[in-house]
Amino acid sequence: SSGINAEYGVLVYVNDSSRELTVAVWALFLVGIALAVALGNRQQRETTLIYVAMIITYFAVFGSLANIKNPTGIFHGVLERFWLQPSICLCTIAGIGAGFLFSEAQERLNCPAVRFFFLSVAAAAIAYQVQHNWTDCNENDNYFFWHYSRHILPHLPRRSILLTSGDFSTNTFRYHTIGEEYRTDVMVMDMQFMQAYWFYICLMPINWPDVSFPGLYKPGKASQYPFYNLRTFPADEVDITISDLVPTR
Repeated sequence: SSGINAEYGVLVYVNDSSRELTVAVWALFLVGIALAVALGNRQQRETTLIYVAMIITYFAVFGSLANIKNPTGIFHGVLERFWLQPSICLCTIAGIGAGFLFSEAQERLNCPAVRFFFLSVAAAAIAYQVQHNWTDCNENDNYFFWHYSRHILPHLPRRSILLTSGDFSTNTFRYHTIGEEYRTDVMVMDMQFMQAYWFYICLMPINWPDVSFPGLYKPGKASQYPFYNLRTFPADEVDITISDLVPTR
């Protein structure tokens, strides 16, 4: 379709990581590929090409499946969480490139100062990388979601079933009820999980054995057994059975 992100997120990643990574990292990344292919032994070539293949596979598979064109706001943040893999591969290849340059310089100059120079450059690059991204990554005083759930939980009736949707709302309530053992009587259920049959077969019998729902939650479907939606939820009183939830082939 016309909405497909043809470059699989590569341009978005390059544009974003160009602000997070230094020019030296990108330069060493290209140097690492070139030198490993041209001058490296078999193990070095294969190792470098494996990392390159991992980057290509990531964008070809995950990028095409995500299919988010020109992501902004929360969608951009969602993609950013999965950019650790290509960034790790990129930095690893950059390290291979730096290793090649170090070996070449040490062989040609045969000077003890070469090791000290490369170690100094590496330490400076790491320090700059930390300083450059510290402000954006430092969340030590961010208690937004902590206060969000902490102001809602006290007002819920005892043994409430709290229906949530998405990582932010679900995990912040789970943190309080499980991690801090606050309002452990509240049952937090993710409505996205409730759309899968395994939620009722695997999770509910273990975590909430005394709770039953009138079917499989499908917000886009009419309330017809074994499906239900929240619009007709109060009127549905039929308990589900495992045989009704297991998909047939």
